[in-house]
Amino acid sequence: MTPPEIVTDKEILSCFLRKKLFPKKNIVIQVPNLNTVALHSLIECFLFISGVRFSWKDASNRTKTSAVSDAVGTLIGDVFDWLGQYNKVSLQVRSLQQKEVEYFPVQEIDSCLFLRTDHWFGVKGGGSVSHLQGDITGFRMNNVTTNVISSDYLVGVPSDDNFTVIEPNYTTCGNVPEMPDLLYNLQLQQSISSLPKQKPSFIYQRYSLGNFFGIYLKYKYKVPFVCEYNGSFVWIAEKWNGRKLLHNSLMHSIELLNLQHADVIVVVSEVLKEELISRGIGAERIFVNPNGVHPDLYSPDIDADKIRTQYSLQNKFVYGFLGTFGPWHGTEVLTEAFGKLLQQKPELRGKIALLLVGDGKTMPLVQQVIEQYSIQDSVILSGLVPQEQGPFYLAACDVLVSPNINNPDNSKFFCSPIKLFEYMSMSKPIIASDLEQLGKILQHEETALLTEPGNVEQLTASLYTLYTDKELRESIAIAARKEAIEKHTWKMHTKKTLDFLKSL
Repeated sequence: MTPPEIVTDKEILSCFLRKKLFPKKNIVIQVPNLNTVALHSLIECFLFISGVRFSWKDASNRTKTSAVSDAVGTLIGDVFDWLGQYNKVSLQVRSLQQKEVEYFPVQEIDSCLFLRTDHWFGVKGGGSVSHLQGDITGFRMNNVTTNVISSDYLVGVPSDDNFTVIEPNYTTCGNVPEMPDLLYNLQLQQSISSLPKQKPSFIYQRYSLGNFFGIYLKYKYKVPFVCEYNGSFVWIAEKWNGRKLLHNSLMHSIELLNLQHADVIVVVSEVLKEELISRGIGAERIFVNPNGVHPDLYSPDIDADKIRTQYSLQNKFVYGFLGTFGPWHGTEVLTEAFGKLLQQKPELRGKIALLLVGDGKTMPLVQQVIEQYSIQDSVILSGLVPQEQGPFYLAACDVLVSPNINNPDNSKFFCSPIKLFEYMSMSKPIIASDLEQLGKILQHEETALLTEPGNVEQLTASLYTLYTDKELRESIAIAARKEAIEKHTWKMHTKKTLDFLKSL
């Protein structure tokens, strides 16, 4: 018998949304955690209809099979439970909407209750991983005892006495989009005994879809609530994912609640601050604090030999990119610029290479460009790599590129790419788009070469300039590392947040 193929639940849902039967007939569905699979019964019913033999398997090697009666029964039960559970959450939200907003003064800052409530499981790399690790370790470096409540284990954060996982419960309404996120509020409130007994100096929450537990704790402890806001999930769903959220109105209300009740809102860019002010949030409570880096983890002293040997890069000049291939990352633009360079300078074939580390939505576009320019032998697609391996891949590169482009809807670019600070800390020459924060952090021909976002010709020219100009490579690399150490470490980043909180 042919062994089963490994697939993900996202592959199956993609086929379901295209209204096509799933083509594979013997599969194992690989997921991070069997207990936190959204739409699991819907997926199973779809596979039964498609005539697929399947089983589930998670990162802990736990396995599960299901009968059609179980899947259908759970799916029907969730539909019937939906309205009652939705009303429970809605009542709490309405109660908070009617509550007069209070702001609490901070006393001595010696402890923090840090909330990570995202329903992203098994995440091993990317900007969110770096940011969470950076904030938690940064607070601790500033002598703030930081107790973490998290929906999952976090890369780079010790699972010790100061770390508590409260796993979301998907047994109720797990087949209704966004309901697990909403019901997690009630579950966290019921798990209050898991919280530290000592009153924290402040609550810090990385805002996540539909979650208002930080507000609940603010009024329980009567301490300041710091909300880290990285963008509107309501806006992202509609503008980037092309669909409105199922519970769009309620999610919008919860988002506003967090912004209105937060004593401090931390954002990573001026663009996000402008957005919040336009929504009626007082500027005096908004603190702009760009992302940071751990300079000891991202260091020019890292040995790159293993990665270079693994990908046969020993005698090549390597351009590199690390990140998720999102619609604003411009990975396909970088690939096209590299293809044009080889087209214009065919003598460089075999001498230069492009190392793309990561994966994401625009990977098909990247692969299309690779085929268009016939550069399969010069481009390496490593796929996703564990977070701790990232510095070794960056060390294997001679030039690092951040080719970000404008948002698809032409709104302002509001991000603070963590890769930018990691690149700087590696003491590598950088090429980056002159786009919002990137153009403010970096100085052209001093700490990087800046190009017009999406301009393939400029990017191609900059790739060639740094290949030929060793002196420029060295000068901007040294200057970038110096800037990262002096201004952009995670310890400094969190100290700025603490100082802003004290100032209020």
